[in-house]
Amino acid sequence: MMLLPWKTKQAQLIEKNLENAFIAMSTQQKQYQDSRYIFSKIPHPVFNCVIRARTTEHAAEETIQTILQDYKAHNTPHCWWITENSEPQEISKHLKKLGFQKGPNYRGMYAKLNDINLDFEISSKIQIQEITEINTFDAWVRPLAESFEFTPDVEKAFSNCYQDLFYRDKRFISYIAFYDNHPAGATTLFLDNDSAGLYNGGVFTQFRDKGVLSHLGRTMLLEAKKRGVEEVVVQVSEAAHNMAIKAGFKEYINFQSYLSPVFNNILKF
Repeated sequence: MMLLPWKTKQAQLIEKNLENAFIAMSTQQKQYQDSRYIFSKIPHPVFNCVIRARTTEHAAEETIQTILQDYKAHNTPHCWWITENSEPQEISKHLKKLGFQKGPNYRGMYAKLNDINLDFEISSKIQIQEITEINTFDAWVRPLAESFEFTPDVEKAFSNCYQDLFYRDKRFISYIAFYDNHPAGATTLFLDNDSAGLYNGGVFTQFRDKGVLSHLGRTMLLEAKKRGVEEVVVQVSEAAHNMAIKAGFKEYINFQSYLSPVFNNILKF
């Protein structure tokens, strides 16, 4: 019998890579029953979130309320990330009932590295540099801040987080792109035990549709290949979905966010 896409090992790998990246960025990991959630120093619900939603239909509302109260006690906005593998399958109805608001959706995609097309024209106007000095992160974060509408406080905390990771977690490799010698975009490669994850793709508005993100992706994939990685995952928005398919990725699972009721009218991502 053929498995549903979100029940396959590819979907499990996508979820595992993302979960491990979130955990690495966090300052605290907690678990209530079988649901796992994290805290970070970044004041944004994406990075203070329930990353594994596992409960029962009977206990769903009690679980949501308990975790909500924990975040409220720390005055921390948060979200739940829901996939087809979340339990119960109708957990979204409980989140909505308790005031959570539907946020952005990302598609979890997978490819074998050898199947990805890396053979395309390289623009001489674009240069990609790996971040090798900690003071470069304040420039690196700016295209991400514009792309994801970070507030100044979020932008600073995000930069500080990656400066800390630069020293303590070599699984993260970040890149900055220049177009005609102007900072244009940024990304991060996360090397998990058995896969590479492509994260933090952002490009300044004036440099979009010029191949910057494609060149950043190619750089990360070549680095993963050099390190012997065979499987690659990415979570993309609707805008980047076709580009990922064209490169050779296939969709396996969806990530739907639900924003906490206290903060859902003032935070964007």
